[in-house]
Amino acid sequence: MTDSTKYIILLFAIWNITVFAIYGIDKHKAVRGSRRISEKTLLLTAALMGGLGALFGMVVFRHNKTCKVRRRRAAVVDCE
Repeated sequence: MTDSTKYIILLFAIWNITVFAIYGIDKHKAVRGSRRISEKTLLLTAALMGGLGALFGMVVFRHNKTCKVRRRRAAVVDCE
């Protein structure tokens, strides 16, 4: 594996961890009743190579109970 490939994988991992954290922050804000992160931001972060982080964020933080159709399609996950 070349150095550039390792660098790209590292950036991908860091971005997905960031997206996961954004979903966690959004859930925390929802529980506290404060202003949440917009759905547009959540979808955009998932669409910009953050799908894995978004998927794990929805599962771990139980976003799947309330996610909307657009978010399901973006993260390619069934949110029943």
